[in-house]
Amino acid sequence: MKHSRTLFAGLILISISMVSLFAHSSNGEYEQQHFKSYLGFEHGSSEVDGDEAPYVGLSLGSNVGSRASVEAFALFQVLSNFPGTTFDLGITETPSSFALITGVSATLKLFKDSTFNPLVQLGVGNMALGNVDESSEDIPELHNFFYSSVATGLEVNIFEAVSITFIHGYRYAPNNAVIGIAPQALSGDYSSVSFRAILI
Repeated sequence: MKHSRTLFAGLILISISMVSLFAHSSNGEYEQQHFKSYLGFEHGSSEVDGDEAPYVGLSLGSNVGSRASVEAFALFQVLSNFPGTTFDLGITETPSSFALITGVSATLKLFKDSTFNPLVQLGVGNMALGNVDESSEDIPELHNFFYSSVATGLEVNIFEAVSITFIHGYRYAPNNAVIGIAPQALSGDYSSVSFRAILI
């Protein structure tokens, strides 16, 4: 339950980031005929110094062809324990540390329309590292670093408007030594599962 509250707080931060990151505009009949926008919810983890650091995410995107799509995404990742939680992470001794990752990604699927559809995904963006100081009301200071990722996966189309995607890949995040995290420590393998729903 405590973990859920922390992840829910992460989703709120992500939602705020998505508003400024992706402005979605409608273009009437043309858009309805040529584009299908979707909303995605993601949960996964990445390997950091031997620990599996969990994260949650939101994405908003649209197909740009029969097999390709582009989306804006935001991820909130826990890097240490928050008050009242025990994630059992040894990444940093700084309490309430987190990573907020925003960017864009492009996905290319093998088939135009298939129940089980292999895919490749490339992403690029910004990783902001910070920690919440419970004794201060100031906004946390963020340390920004370049972020990129490459992954392969499998999309499972359950219904016409709903799909599940399984992803495994590698992310490159050349961070400096901040908030007790070792330099270059945040690059590594990651895996996730996401649910996508076509927006009407």
